[in-house]
Amino acid sequence: MLDLHMTVRVRRASQSQLSVVKALNTQVFPDNPMKESTYASSVWWLAWDGNTPVGYAGLYTGTPGETWLVRVGVVETHRRLGLGWRLVSIRLRHWRQALAATRLRTYVADWNIGSHKNVIRAGLVPYKSYKGWVYYELSSAPLQASR
Repeated sequence: MLDLHMTVRVRRASQSQLSVVKALNTQVFPDNPMKESTYASSVWWLAWDGNTPVGYAGLYTGTPGETWLVRVGVVETHRRLGLGWRLVSIRLRHWRQALAATRLRTYVADWNIGSHKNVIRAGLVPYKSYKGWVYYELSSAPLQASR
């Protein structure tokens, strides 16, 4: 079994790496594109296995007082190995340490059991279901970054 903690590194993506995020999104979700504005208005992380991008995740902070977990995508060869959870937990930690928002939200396709497990593990709770999507939130005062 592949040990992702040894081989895959996750780093915050630069603006110049948005094309990598877009390419991964097209590969992982070919029938569910994102709006162009979502790419530019979110903070992104990329997971790399050597020089190959194998996952991505975003965090949208454009709504006052709220932060949204934006899509997690993991290529098929690296699924079910904990990388999705790593990408959720990295963004959760960033929200708690660096952002002033007091509410964290996301939504998950009702069929995506792995993603449901990850957001519940992160402490988010469902608050509504709508047209094949389940919406989750976590409300608390984020921890301030230590100096």
